Amino acid sequence: MAVFDQLRHLSAYLYDAHISGRHHLSDLYELVQYAASIVPRLYLMITTGSVFLRVSRELALAATAAAPVKQISAKGKDPVRDDSFDDKQLPPLRPTNPIHDVPPVKELLKDMLDMTLGVQHPIRGLFLRYYLTSMCRDYMPDGDGTNSMFGCRTDSIQFLLQNFVEMNKLWVRLQYIGHSREREQREMERRELKLLIGSNLLRLSQLEGLTAVTFTNLILPSVMSEVVNCRDVLAQEYLMEVVIQVFPDDFHLHGLDLFLSATSQLSRNVNIKGMVLSLVNRFTAFAQRARADHTVKQKEAFTSRKEKLPPISGIPDDIRLFEIFWDQVTQHIGMRPEFQLHDVISLLTSLVELSTGCYPTRYDYVDLILGYAKDRVLQVVINKEPAMANPETAAALLNLQLTTLSAYKTNPLIFLTFPSSTSNLFKHQGYSPGRQQSPAFEEREGLIMGGGSNQASSNSRNHSRTNSFEPATQQYEFQSKPSKNLLGNFTDLLHLQPYISRKKVAYDFVELSISASNQLAKTATKFRIDTVEAVDAVFGEVLEVLVKDVIDGGLGGSKSLRVDDGSSPDRRVGTVVDVSAVFTPVNFDSVLKEGTAAAKVILIVGAVAGSADDLFELSGVVRRYILEGGDIRMKFTIPAVVNSCVGIARDYLGSANLSDLTIIQRLNTLFSFMTETISLLEDSEAQISPKEVVALTAVRSLLPSTPTVALNLYLTVAQIANECRNSETCYEALAHAIATYEDRVVDSKGQGPCIMALIGGIRACATVVATVPYETLADKIVIHCGRLLKKVDQCKSLMICGHMYWADDRKVWDGVRDHPVDEDVLAKERIGVTDVGRPKKSKLKGLFGDNNDEKVEAVVAASERGKIWRDGRKVLDCLQKSLKVADSILETHVNTGLFVEILEQYIWFYESGNDYIEVKYLNSLIDLINTNISNSSLSGSSNAIPEKVTRHFHNILLRLNALKDDEEEERRQLGLDQRITDPYAGDSEFAIESHDGGRWTYLELL
Repeated sequence: MAVFDQLRHLSAYLYDAHISGRHHLSDLYELVQYAASIVPRLYLMITTGSVFLRVSRELALAATAAAPVKQISAKGKDPVRDDSFDDKQLPPLRPTNPIHDVPPVKELLKDMLDMTLGVQHPIRGLFLRYYLTSMCRDYMPDGDGTNSMFGCRTDSIQFLLQNFVEMNKLWVRLQYIGHSREREQREMERRELKLLIGSNLLRLSQLEGLTAVTFTNLILPSVMSEVVNCRDVLAQEYLMEVVIQVFPDDFHLHGLDLFLSATSQLSRNVNIKGMVLSLVNRFTAFAQRARADHTVKQKEAFTSRKEKLPPISGIPDDIRLFEIFWDQVTQHIGMRPEFQLHDVISLLTSLVELSTGCYPTRYDYVDLILGYAKDRVLQVVINKEPAMANPETAAALLNLQLTTLSAYKTNPLIFLTFPSSTSNLFKHQGYSPGRQQSPAFEEREGLIMGGGSNQASSNSRNHSRTNSFEPATQQYEFQSKPSKNLLGNFTDLLHLQPYISRKKVAYDFVELSISASNQLAKTATKFRIDTVEAVDAVFGEVLEVLVKDVIDGGLGGSKSLRVDDGSSPDRRVGTVVDVSAVFTPVNFDSVLKEGTAAAKVILIVGAVAGSADDLFELSGVVRRYILEGGDIRMKFTIPAVVNSCVGIARDYLGSANLSDLTIIQRLNTLFSFMTETISLLEDSEAQISPKEVVALTAVRSLLPSTPTVALNLYLTVAQIANECRNSETCYEALAHAIATYEDRVVDSKGQGPCIMALIGGIRACATVVATVPYETLADKIVIHCGRLLKKVDQCKSLMICGHMYWADDRKVWDGVRDHPVDEDVLAKERIGVTDVGRPKKSKLKGLFGDNNDEKVEAVVAASERGKIWRDGRKVLDCLQKSLKVADSILETHVNTGLFVEILEQYIWFYESGNDYIEVKYLNSLIDLINTNISNSSLSGSSNAIPEKVTRHFHNILLRLNALKDDEEEERRQLGLDQRITDPYAGDSEFAIESHDGGRWTYLELL
């Protein structure tokens, strides 16, 4: 490179000498031919020739600037050159002098190329030819004329192409120099020198005025011919990549067929996948830029002219890009029998990226690719080839499906509009399927895990299919039977993959669905699973591995199985013959991820503005799928279904299109559905096999128990029934919750939280459930509180029980009617009066004794609804029971903390107006706590009261002092604290004359 720099100084000197007349370049060009050594001779010749080219270019520019103008162009701007003009008429830029004479450029370029053939040493020849192109690149002719002495663009193209061919031959020959043990070193040198060869192609792409026609007809055939004929893997891979990168996108669009045809003639070891992917990336970026520019034009046209421009794909209409790729790639696969399955799938993945990037609305293209991939996989299975056991094949198939799925991130259910979908098949045949499972879901014909249902999603009804793809489909006929799944070839190919791959696809589908449904996200499209067919497609096909155990895997991971390969005449290809029944230990994080993912998808079921009836129907379809998941999965999915029903109930309450009686009937049906769903969760543990119990023990210990989940769901039903003022359903839900606690919650650690949840749920329904049954429920809870194992839990639950007997006003949700019916209609509907006037039997008969009919009548008594029910005496009893339990605890540091909490409850009820709570109770409890704290400070640190308890107590006293001071100030302002004292009256009743004191006046505080 230092020599190159010095020779550049020499070229500058020769140019100045020629211009000044001291030396003539023709003499110097001839003089350097007499140098003794060929390499220095050629370097000097190239240097002198490059100066010749510089002078020639300057004269050509001067001639163009001085050319006469014959006429004005049609636009009136660009002058039109006179074709009859002769260069000899040009007045000289400088005085006529033989110094300015130059030879024809074409002859000069040819002479330099011919002379460089004298150096055939690979390294020396490469650097010499690189120097030739470097010195000539700025002065090469780029005009359109063919007879001019200054040369034309064609001369430059031929010069660069010939130099490229010779350099490539030297580069390939470099690997054969030296001993065979130095082959790796030669390969390393070749990789370092490859930029020298690529510089010719780069210069070709930089020529001024180069057109796509010239590239297609002249440049690309010559380059492809040399690349194919060199038969060197390194050279072919590098040169094909250079061609892809250096030439513009529109050139590649016109020369694509020739380029892809050349790829099929390359050596066997050449990485065709990388070349196709590079082209696809360029075309995809080109189409996206074109669509973005067109979007700007659409906005401008609509803003200025109120004109709506049609959308475009970004690829010119006269170029059938996908058809060319499809024909060439499929032919290439057929001509390369050594291609393994993962190579074929990788090429198909590139075609998916091309289709989704350049033709985003042509769903038939992607469906065609998936169908071809399915045929190739089935062919491997039938021929008993080991390709499916190759990890690269599994990775390639997974990448194909993830690429396809991520291309439609705004609507992951767009596959329902694919031509292979059974939804489109039924529509084309004029057949309207029912709500039952499709035959493909039951038979699993031709697939290992084939399945699905026979509905189609309305999420894609706005995505109409464009005209079908005729050229490619006529050239390729599917070997397999038509798909019987809702998502068509996508599901068929998915079910041919291993369990792990299907689970990854399911996770990716969940992420895309949640992202598309997030209304706060920038790219959100309000995606919803809003039809029965969409639910069938999601839970029956894509998320099948997340909602239930399948034949080849489950919570314990994938299972080993043997699949029939077609050798058995009585079995279909892909039918499971044998499966291992060994249950492996379950990973808790995996279970948590599965359950959470399924629950997220359940919560986006239903249209954003859909009717409550449709949402209710979809919830029933979802429940049908999740019931097969087992108790662990149902702990995640059943709560999601119940919470979705809560929203449906509120939609019914806010509905203005239904009559009041219809709303009541729909709500009763919905509540029955919720209760039945929860009972199915409770019964799920009875269906577990003994081996599975051992394998899932560790996971169950980390998750909430099934009875606990069911109890909380019953309380959820009671809460929504309370909002709807449905006293009977509210009472039954609470009774179910208590029955679940009594019969199923046996763990002492779980009983305490369950009791707290029951207390809160019952208290929330105090204004809806009638007095007698409500008091029965509350009394049962108090009894259960006293039966808790630990005294601390007994004390805390009993002190909270007082709130069940001290109800507040009922709150109504914003935008929801309090209740749509009048008292008489509601009473009859809740009581369940039949035509003959006899009430229906309660579903909970016998739960609280034989005489339960009166309680049920009390539940539905319309006259008792909506009243605030309070019993101050029972509140005091609960507090005194908790105080007694706390006093029975021997540890001072424990019972003192409980005393402080009980004091807080006393103060709350006293402040709320409970007349049974007197100031003397507060004073006694405060004195007891102070005594314990004092004794604790004297006894030492072994029985010391925690600091947080002391701080809590002092904060309570500060608040009581503030309340007392505020009350005294208010009384003074009202004149209620005037006292007249007679010192001689003694203890008589006339000793003090004052008004009655306030609530905090007689509170004794230190």
